Amino acid sequence: MRTRAAVAGWWAIPAFVVLALMTPMVVQTKTYGGDWPNHLWLVHQQGLNIQDLGRPSLYVQSSLGVHLPWFAFYGGTLYALVGGLGALLGMRSLVAYVACYALLVAAAYAGCSWIARQCGLRGWTAHVPGALYVTSAYYVTNAYGRGAFAETAATSAIPVVLAAGMHLLRSERASPPAILALLAGIVVMSGSHSITLVWGSVFLFAVVAVALAVQRRLPPPARMLRVSSVVALGLAVNAWFLLPLAANASRTQIAAQPAAMQYTDLSSPSSVLSLRRHATQPDGGRGTKVNAQLPILAIAWAAGTLALCAAGGRGTWRRWGLGLGALLALFTWLTLSPSAVEALPGPLDRLQFPYRISTYATLCAIGLALAALVAARTLPVARRRVVLGAVVVVSLIGFGQAMAQILDAPSSSQRDLAFGTSPNHAPVTWYAPLDYADASAPQVSPSVPAPLIVPVDGPKRERYSVPVEIPREEIMATNIAAGPYLVDVEGAAPVGRTPHGTMVVRVPSGRRTVSVSAKDSAAVRIGSAISIVAVAVIGLGLLAVPARAVARRARRRSP
Repeated sequence: MRTRAAVAGWWAIPAFVVLALMTPMVVQTKTYGGDWPNHLWLVHQQGLNIQDLGRPSLYVQSSLGVHLPWFAFYGGTLYALVGGLGALLGMRSLVAYVACYALLVAAAYAGCSWIARQCGLRGWTAHVPGALYVTSAYYVTNAYGRGAFAETAATSAIPVVLAAGMHLLRSERASPPAILALLAGIVVMSGSHSITLVWGSVFLFAVVAVALAVQRRLPPPARMLRVSSVVALGLAVNAWFLLPLAANASRTQIAAQPAAMQYTDLSSPSSVLSLRRHATQPDGGRGTKVNAQLPILAIAWAAGTLALCAAGGRGTWRRWGLGLGALLALFTWLTLSPSAVEALPGPLDRLQFPYRISTYATLCAIGLALAALVAARTLPVARRRVVLGAVVVVSLIGFGQAMAQILDAPSSSQRDLAFGTSPNHAPVTWYAPLDYADASAPQVSPSVPAPLIVPVDGPKRERYSVPVEIPREEIMATNIAAGPYLVDVEGAAPVGRTPHGTMVVRVPSGRRTVSVSAKDSAAVRIGSAISIVAVAVIGLGLLAVPARAVARRARRRSP
């Protein structure tokens, strides 16, 4: 019989793996992939919004423009959570940023291990899926090689959503920790990276379809309603920016661009299906290094083990192996076929980089390895030892490759430069100034060459103004980086936009003040109200849990 100390000792494995993966980010002063400092700057900007306004905002006020609606279209809740933590720590945004990276890696590992334990694995074998996932090539690429903070957050939440949803569907009684885990996973997955929200949802639906085919029966309706309610509540938390996104996404500059795949050479079979992790630095990749290799050794081990167990293994896990193998083949084919992704209906065709699909192929490979670990328990002792010894070797090779990949990650700039030369100045690594500016208004040529610049110096404000005095009416370009559907302009009339998306206005003659402020549109009002109600419901639920526990103890003590 195993002692508690022996069981607890195996938890040294995730502690070691997560600590090893995060140590370079903690002790080094590099900024890693090209987007790493940009996400840090966005975290800091939202932290300043919370510090100065008392709440998160949909806008970035900076040298890029006034009222740039970045958080209305990209990662609103993620930056609010991390920026809020930084504000609580006295605007130590870097500390909050790195700490949240560590929490995300730990959450991804924990989600995989939780699934493994629900499948019956115990001891060190329950930690194999988590270790394989967080050391996989593209997961490490997102964190270090690309510095894609929002994508790392979303892909780290997927195992948590799967594990918590699985627990709630299998359990008769709703466990508050499982509900909270599912809620947190949905909030992070849907509140961080829109592309992963779309593709991750497709992946989750595909896994559910395989589960239904394997189990050959539906869970009880009450449990499905329970899970659906938690998922809906998590989505409602993000309504404050998801509704404006849904209402206005088609009007932005980035939506007006063709949905063409970029860096398709990184999705070649020689890259994706390679045993060796050879990083590729895309042209114009801004210090980015991409490793998109699938865990081929883990796939080969899982396929061999399942084949070995096929004669005497349980039919359930043979079906799981076939189902996950089919999904692995599908997502691998999509990774290798950019033209097939471009042919998909929107918004699936907005993937941008086809190698992003390797995340879902990797998750299928981890699921295949999990099925093999469970099936291996049916083998005779001697064979089982050989099989498990092989997976230890595979895991150690993956860990070594991940550490080498991290240590080889580039540095796009110095960390202090990520905050810009002033609080409202964009960092030197910023390369997408007006992705979410307006593309729906007609292009209008200004009547004067000098633009009307609304200054954004000082603390963050709801309203920015500039005095103007001109002898006659003029058509002027501005640095207002949002369309009239997201901002109100006083003292001038919006008439169009520049090719880059900044607003063009008609300014009457004489002396006046031109002011710009956030527009209280229906999508913003309704979305904010839904989010407030959702947060209130969660707060009441958290207060109710200890009250119910006290009431249960009191009933047990009563005669």
